This record gives sequence, structure tokens and C-alpha cells, in this order.
Amino acid sequence: MFWWMTITEFRKESFAPNWTRSPIRSPSFKKAVDDIVEADLQAAKAEARSIEAEARSRRWKLQRAVEDLDNQIAFLHARVAALDRGNAVLTLATT
Repeated sequence: MFWWMTITEFRKESFAPNWTRSPIRSPSFKKAVDDIVEADLQAAKAEARSIEAEARSRRWKLQRAVEDLDNQIAFLHARVAALDRGNAVLTLATT
């Protein structure tokens, strides 16, 4: 009971929840909840797309690094072959 109410006024006052006027059942509350859920879903989808794009980017970066390494190995093989050729020519010239 509040200090400004009489006992009769207090008894007349209904403190039980009125489910017909509950904000949870109101259409605007349901719309707000739907909007929040939709926004969360969109944010999760965007985050998933960004993770996927980052993974794809890293994959291509790794593939590029492997190709560069293969090129360096092929270059070294060519230089070794050129050195072996030079040694063979030198050996032939000295004999």
C-alpha cells in the first residue's frame, strides 16, 4: 500500500499483471524483437562472409608464395645446370 492510498483504494487497485495490455504481447514489441533478431542474423552472415573472404585471401597468398618458391627452385636448378655445363666445358678443354 502506498502512503497516498486508502485501504479501499488499495484493494480496488489491481496489481496483478494485465496480459491483454502487456508490452510483451504488443505488436510493436514483437516487431522490435523481430527487427533485433533480423539485425543479429544479418551481422552473423556478414561476419561469416568476412571470415570466408579472409580465408580465401590467405589461400591465394599461400598459393602465390608456393609458386614463387617453385620459381626460385627452378632458377637454382638452371644455375646449377649452367655451372655443370661450364665445368664440363672446362674439363674438356683441359684434356
